Amino acid sequence: MDLGKGMKLVLKIFLWLTGSILFLVLLIFILIQVPAIQDFARKKTVSFLENKLKTKVQINKFSIDLPKLVVLEGVYFEDQNHDTLLAGEVLKVDISLVKLFRSQVQINEISLQGITANILRTLPDSAFNFSYILKAFSTAPAKNAVDTSAGFKFSVDKITLNRINLSFKDAVTANDIKIQINHFDTRFREFDLDKMKFSVPAIRLAGFNADIIQSKQALTPKSTAVIEAESNKPFNLDLKLGT
Repeated sequence: MDLGKGMKLVLKIFLWLTGSILFLVLLIFILIQVPAIQDFARKKTVSFLENKLKTKVQINKFSIDLPKLVVLEGVYFEDQNHDTLLAGEVLKVDISLVKLFRSQVQINEISLQGITANILRTLPDSAFNFSYILKAFSTAPAKNAVDTSAGFKFSVDKITLNRINLSFKDAVTANDIKIQINHFDTRFREFDLDKMKFSVPAIRLAGFNADIIQSKQALTPKSTAVIEAESNKPFNLDLKLGT
């Protein structure tokens, strides 16, 4: 076989492989738009989470609009005491999937609607009610393991919250906090997580209510000297707020 025929064969193989890959990507894109495929993915995700967490998990609807929009509807996570940990009507995340290949996590928008979250920390174990989730997905770091998250650049453009109810009850610090937000939205002009540098030109907030009750701590509080020493440590946050 002469050089010309060899080059022609290599080119044909390359074009065939390229076409096959593009066809598979297109096929996946088309299939993932089909409601039946999305429902199948939803059921598999719920089953996996329930087996992993050993608690009730519910997702009524899952949809993805490639290349960036992921929508979850009717979300419910239960803690180990069978109480509501997180419940939400609609959770939308608009993320640039293409930029993930460039080590960039670019979230164009996070939109949450009708969200209820209850965070508890109890004594004597001083554990939060979501700790079991962290334990379920945690793995012992391998020897000489490389941090695969290193080098990733994170950015967030827009956040929209509607009808949010947050409850935080901490027996360790004796804080009982309840926050209600009817509407909140903002955009970041600058979002640098590495340098903790953020710039927010404007915030729109409507229907905000907070109830904060602080009681006597059950544990022996820190000494005044320790508290002063901790408070004198520099706080690495550069936050610029506009209107």
